[in-house]
Amino acid sequence: MTIAAQVKAEAVLALHLALRHRAVRLTGLLLVVALGLARDQGGGLSGLVLLGGVLAATAAARPLAPGPAFHTARRAAANAVVTVLGRLAGVTLLLLVATLLATLMGGARNPASIGHVVMAMTAILAIAAPVLALAPLIGASGAAGMGILATLFGQLSPTALSVMLERWPLVRDGAVRGWNVTPLGWRADRWEAQGGWADASLFVLWIGLGVAAATWALLPPRDIEGGAQ
Repeated sequence: MTIAAQVKAEAVLALHLALRHRAVRLTGLLLVVALGLARDQGGGLSGLVLLGGVLAATAAARPLAPGPAFHTARRAAANAVVTVLGRLAGVTLLLLVATLLATLMGGARNPASIGHVVMAMTAILAIAAPVLALAPLIGASGAAGMGILATLFGQLSPTALSVMLERWPLVRDGAVRGWNVTPLGWRADRWEAQGGWADASLFVLWIGLGVAAATWALLPPRDIEGGAQ
């Protein structure tokens, strides 16, 4: 079987694993309907990343969750990298369809809407990839919960976070530094307003880190320990 066929097979399986859960279907419907109702906002990036991030966290927690999903990934004919990329591709397809529908229903029908979708998808995948990697370690519910919390609180800018923690300067300084290297929603807003490659590059970096961590999680213990046993 070619690598392309292996990726396709894993993507189809990931779609099945995600869509079999009502939470994923309900969240996807919420994404489309909520932005469809907010037509006056023109499908703004902030709302799209907020709702898309919730869908990403919910869907990406399923393809490598402990149990049958993780078991089939460990026993896949493809190597770990191909398996992870295939399952992330399946989640990406689901997110892309929901994002396109939400963007069109939200009224973004101008020539810039393609860039709008690309921007949103990159930000949303920067949430999905780490959640995919966390699921084998802490379970689907835990990974999805962390992803959803990061998406909701990630709308706070570093400035707003600094103001909130003004009374605790030691905590504030560390929190703001950490906030500045995360792929959270505030960064998507800045990306939309200012453009440039810095924010986009950080999103891509977090996608890569998520893929690498998920690949590591799939390696058999003997490989991680250097071939012992």
